[in-house]
Amino acid sequence: MSKKILSPEQEMLNKVQGLYEKQRNKKFNYNIEDFEMKDNKWKHKTWNTWLIGGNSYKETIKVIQRYINECNKPLEERNLSFIHLAH
Repeated sequence: MSKKILSPEQEMLNKVQGLYEKQRNKKFNYNIEDFEMKDNKWKHKTWNTWLIGGNSYKETIKVIQRYINECNKPLEERNLSFIHLAH
């Protein structure tokens, strides 16, 4: 029998495949109270990074709710293109 030689990239993929599979269908149990808002920016209470919200408090709540809804979808179905880092 001959031994298969794997490229470094394939070895890395093999190592993280289990982690990917675990995360792929993970759903998050966020609720609006898990987030902070300040000056139309928002973040999860455990994050260090602020994200851009809406033009008002009400619009920022809608952005957060949309984020929560997207995080409850499987990984391949999430669309987080509306999320942008705040400066």
